[in-house]
Amino acid sequence: MSVSVGTSTIDGRAAFHLIRGVTHGGKVFRPSDWPERLAGVIALFVREKKPAVGLAAYSFAVPLVEEGVRCLSVAPELESVCPEAFDFVIRFAADNALPVQTRHRAGSESADKTDQAAAQTTCGAV
Repeated sequence: MSVSVGTSTIDGRAAFHLIRGVTHGGKVFRPSDWPERLAGVIALFVREKKPAVGLAAYSFAVPLVEEGVRCLSVAPELESVCPEAFDFVIRFAADNALPVQTRHRAGSESADKTDQAAAQTTCGAV
């Protein structure tokens, strides 16, 4: 399956994708350690496909808590370094009805932007 969200820039600044752990229906996603599990899977997948990346693989998907909601921050570089891992994580969000937002990097003053493509993703065969 292939899902396209696309790496984006906002006002010329690179943006990252934030997967929030509350479904579109308002339910908290379980298990509670899903961001850590998914980050670990992504890091292992990237290291398997791109051994030269090494420990940097752990920076592509980072768990965090925002306003009491468990989230996963996905770096835009993941899409170019390991498109299969990027497709997997975005497909995971779509399959589990988790919203994906595109956010500015730290220091940006503009408002956050919900990535409509992720909310209305159509999955196809890989």
